Amino acid sequence: MIKFRNIYHLIACSILLLLSCSPKNPAKPDDKANGWAPMNNGLSSLTVQTIAADPSAPSTLYAGTLEGAFKSTDGGKAWSRLTNGLTSQDIKTIKVHPQENNWVFCGTWGKGLFRSSDYGQSWQSAWPAGPDPRIYAVNVASGNPSTLWAATENGLYKSADKGLTWTRSFHYGSVLTVASGTSDPNLALIGVRYKGVFKSTDNGASWVQANQGIFNSGSEVASANSFALSPVNSSQIYMSTGWVDLYESTDGGAAWQQIAPQLSELHVVAVAVDSKRPDQLWAATQGSGVFRSKDGGDTWTACNEGLSTLEMKSICLVGETPTTVYVGTIGKGIYKYVAVD
Repeated sequence: MIKFRNIYHLIACSILLLLSCSPKNPAKPDDKANGWAPMNNGLSSLTVQTIAADPSAPSTLYAGTLEGAFKSTDGGKAWSRLTNGLTSQDIKTIKVHPQENNWVFCGTWGKGLFRSSDYGQSWQSAWPAGPDPRIYAVNVASGNPSTLWAATENGLYKSADKGLTWTRSFHYGSVLTVASGTSDPNLALIGVRYKGVFKSTDNGASWVQANQGIFNSGSEVASANSFALSPVNSSQIYMSTGWVDLYESTDGGAAWQQIAPQLSELHVVAVAVDSKRPDQLWAATQGSGVFRSKDGGDTWTACNEGLSTLEMKSICLVGETPTTVYVGTIGKGIYKYVAVD
């Protein structure tokens, strides 16, 4: 009889333990156990094409959508629309100046580039009438903050005066993305549709094709749609193509090796590297959600808990401790993930 009482006592204790772990005491929204949390107050049904963080104020974010530009000053909890002087609604890319964070640059599809000197409160057109107004990407490298790049449907443009004047640096084809060196101020890389990767080691004065190791069909070369440069090693570069997807270079872009074969059919739209932990990579895909690598790209695992959609459009890492990851989705706004491990 005593033995049965002990068994009943053990069962009762087990039930109490399970109840104490029930959803009656939920974890905070940012806890790892809950995965991604929506940050959509003001843009919940929008397609977010780009997300940019203020490097001097990690809780300040900018988002570019198909219905305009938005800003948050509380880590994405609430968003307000930026309209003063910004005449385009199709916002492809946003970049905050790495040293003068009052300067923000916004690339549009059809109206060229806009710039703001007051944290996005007001905007002025910074695009002359001649160059192609269809902008894919804007970049200012921390290693060379005097140079502003604009990747367009018809070449690459360069400005040395925050967008007041422009010169055409690369003339041939649709430039989908541009990256500049963090530790090497003269390094620049571009992805050119159907023509692969081009590299400059003299801050855009000249360019050479850098397609060794990249998939070539005979008539077309897989081209980069995003680059991710290591914050500690200028020779370590990752790129996604959306076609054969992820590649890695260990020699500054001279040669490439395909990595992550398990992602090769998933159409990666953007890749990012953790500035605090350079061996940690993130990849946003067109229809399979988000993937994460903790070993420099050797292995990848899906990281989709909490997402209401797997259709990704953009990704942004904020180098706090722990690192915070934001993804822009198609039609579902922005989600946030705190990488505590």
